[in-house]
Amino acid sequence: MNPGKFSDRDAITGRSPVSFRRAPARTSDDQTSLSEFAQVIAHRIGGLVSSIEGFTDLLIDGIERNEDRETAFRILESVSRIEAILHDLKHYDDAIEVRARPVPVARLVSGVFNVLADSEMERVRLRVETDDEAIVEVDERLIRQAMLSVIRNGLEASPADAPFDIVVSVDQDGAFVRLSLGNEGRIPESADDGRLFDAFYTTKAHNLGLGLTMARRFARLHGGDLTLSDPTGSDRTEFVLSLPVAPPSEAEADAES
Repeated sequence: MNPGKFSDRDAITGRSPVSFRRAPARTSDDQTSLSEFAQVIAHRIGGLVSSIEGFTDLLIDGIERNEDRETAFRILESVSRIEAILHDLKHYDDAIEVRARPVPVARLVSGVFNVLADSEMERVRLRVETDDEAIVEVDERLIRQAMLSVIRNGLEASPADAPFDIVVSVDQDGAFVRLSLGNEGRIPESADDGRLFDAFYTTKAHNLGLGLTMARRFARLHGGDLTLSDPTGSDRTEFVLSLPVAPPSEAEADAES
């Protein structure tokens, strides 16, 4: 393995409790209605949030006490989180254009690492079980977003000091690269693991439960998949992202460019 392309890190595991909230299954009609409702809510609330942000900005300039200024900045931070939620609401059902091209797995993983915060990087460990020349046929932007969603979902569900593992391998027939993303911590047998990829299925108050939904959608648009590996029979919570290997001719062309 070429260390210049891949920084090989030993996988470090940690135990993290995970819990999931049950919700009734939705029909396709329910999902359509929910999508339309989400669009209306995002539009209506968006205007109110913009007003809160604007008034808070005006108030900050006239606040003298540091404690009050800190409170105002916390309001702005909360507004930013609300805006991110509204963005997801507004765009989660949009048509997605996939611009797939040969991408070295080393570059794909490095791109994810580059956008992680330092506090997140300290917890992520990488192990590579294939050569560093593996090339996948993907839209790098979409798959990077999918990986970030899974990684951050796991980090948020874990104790602050629990590490997160990324293991890169190739399946037996060489058609797919597998990225195992997970950490120690058993999902309770009572969890409805079949719902984990459903839109708006979440246990966190600060998001909508769209991260895994969109991550799987991105993977499947590439002919790959995102699955939960052995959700009830293991001491690990592990998601497997499968991505198609680039055809030899395209991979060779990418290597020459």
